[in-house]
Amino acid sequence: MPLKILKKAVPTLFVAIVVTLVNSAFYNEPIRFRPSAVAYPHSLFTPYPSGPRPDQIVLSPAPDLTSGVDVNWRTDPGNGRGVVQYREADAPVDGPLLETPAEMTVVEAPELARDHLTHGFAATLAHLRPGTAYRYRVGDPDTGNWSAFHTFKTVAQDGEAFSFIHFGDLQSRPGEFGDLVQMVDRRHPEAAFYMTSGDMVENGRLRYLWDAFLASDHEGRLAAKPLAPAPGNHEYYWPSQAAHLNFYAAAFNVPRNGPPNLPQGRSYSFTCRNAFFIVLDSSRDLEDQAGWLEKELQKADAAGYDFKIAVFHHPPYNTKPGRSNPEILKNWGPLLERHGVDLVLNGHDHSYLRTKPLKDGRSVASVEGGTIYVTAVSCDKFYDIQRIPEAEVQLADQPTYQLVRIGRNWRGRPFLQYTAYGLHDQAVKDEFRLEK
Repeated sequence: MPLKILKKAVPTLFVAIVVTLVNSAFYNEPIRFRPSAVAYPHSLFTPYPSGPRPDQIVLSPAPDLTSGVDVNWRTDPGNGRGVVQYREADAPVDGPLLETPAEMTVVEAPELARDHLTHGFAATLAHLRPGTAYRYRVGDPDTGNWSAFHTFKTVAQDGEAFSFIHFGDLQSRPGEFGDLVQMVDRRHPEAAFYMTSGDMVENGRLRYLWDAFLASDHEGRLAAKPLAPAPGNHEYYWPSQAAHLNFYAAAFNVPRNGPPNLPQGRSYSFTCRNAFFIVLDSSRDLEDQAGWLEKELQKADAAGYDFKIAVFHHPPYNTKPGRSNPEILKNWGPLLERHGVDLVLNGHDHSYLRTKPLKDGRSVASVEGGTIYVTAVSCDKFYDIQRIPEAEVQLADQPTYQLVRIGRNWRGRPFLQYTAYGLHDQAVKDEFRLEK
């Protein structure tokens, strides 16, 4: 009897393997066979199911990174309430813990035969002391399911320069993101937070890819330093681009201060000391975001921030042949350059570009007098490039990450130091400095 069942199962298994290979080749997704689960597009299982204890703990920036942080995590449906317990890291170990409640969301993955419902939790820790380390844990006090304690540190309001890391597209290797963060964090432990300009996974409607992306952070670096994401076209229910960012929204708890007429979590802004950051969704609703973008930049001008930085996925200046984004250039380019945005970080074209400083669409002599656009990729998936007149530096087949330092020099003048490092050889591929 078992032999007959086995013979009947062989054709089904063969078909499953063929479908896995074909889909994996089509979507450029990694194939991971495990004894307990086989995950492939439109299929049944995730190798990283939820459980009673919290996992996928991710910090994101609060509106002001010197005084707050946003926290996000998930569990299985057995936990109905979420709480963050925290205290200053140098407080007595047996001292009282502060508590902040979390908002719970049911996250559905109907394509999964198991673990198709999870609970996502989002909380904001506000009114924290600048430049202070905090220990925290997340969980459900009713069930007693808690995470381990993690530590993060708010950014100081003054003192030495702060820095952050930017990643371009990560999509082709979601399961290796944790190793990348680990490597970069060991090389630049001073970095206060991370940013990414979208396309973190190849197909945003497949939860197992998000599970692989977040499970790769096995050292908990994302629970220690905030990640500020921007949505790319692959984060949507690709390729239909329906107006949902289901799993993206479940993974990241970002400031809900975007355009009031659009779903929150797609576009947002935050500050870090003397710098203003604005994140945009370049896949849709460009005109609706333009009005909000202008108001945000006007507020940043009035507040007198030394530097303004914008992050979104599709570059206004394209290096991939046959692909352009004229609507982005039309709707956002004049606003970014008119309000003196210093640096724009993009992805999408899977190559490296740094433009000359641009004002009103034309290059200017001084790096302080215009807007610099950077396109970058942080995985080994590359496109052909075309040379464009706006370019200062163009590199093909070069995965990089960017370190940006912002502070004041010994004369008290604001500076921004930008360095692009090779992902594999750690060599400096490009750099420039702005001083005001």
